[in-house]
Amino acid sequence: METLNQSQANHGNRLNIELGSSMRFMIEGTDEPVKGVLVGLEPHEYLIVRLDLPVELTNQAQPGTSMAVRYISLGNDYGFSSSVIHRISTPDRLVFITYPDVIQNIDVRKSSRVSCLIPATALLDNRQIKGTITDISRGGCRFIIRLPATLQARQIRLIDEMQLQFPLMGIDGIQTLACQVRNTSIDRERIAMGIEFIEANTSLTESIDSYILMITQIQQA
Repeated sequence: METLNQSQANHGNRLNIELGSSMRFMIEGTDEPVKGVLVGLEPHEYLIVRLDLPVELTNQAQPGTSMAVRYISLGNDYGFSSSVIHRISTPDRLVFITYPDVIQNIDVRKSSRVSCLIPATALLDNRQIKGTITDISRGGCRFIIRLPATLQARQIRLIDEMQLQFPLMGIDGIQTLACQVRNTSIDRERIAMGIEFIEANTSLTESIDSYILMITQIQQA
């Protein structure tokens, strides 16, 4: 059974996850994780989940059965240990599990990432395109713009490098960074770009780290 390393554990923190979020469960006595959805909770008491149990595992999640739980929130991977409290089959097949005492931040990315709303400007061949950074880490960000009338979607898809300007709490003035566009998705008039910072100095990366820590503490308060 999967076990959780306590080296990056948070004790007594609120579970930072929305109802309807997907979760993954490794149930004691099984070899493969099963998927599930969080449908309810009583803070510090229990969680209510809908497990997608295969027929052959229907009898595995009995009261007292231990499990390791994983979920993703704000781009970060979290995990905790739990156990089954109760099961019901009507009006839906739901499982009540213990609320976590310890929540571990499992660092599977190069660095932590948080949601944000930072106004930013992309510099593209003497064009200035205004948009918003909607999440950020020390290594990059997600940049959202509306398709300018002067550009076509296919032209945006061809962009692989640009400069990005934005303010950041803790540093005076506007920061200008050379960026690599790693992926682009277009939804009607909105364009989302996955951006990697390729020339961030130590002072800037430390300020991004401080900003991420501040946002994380606010969200967990």
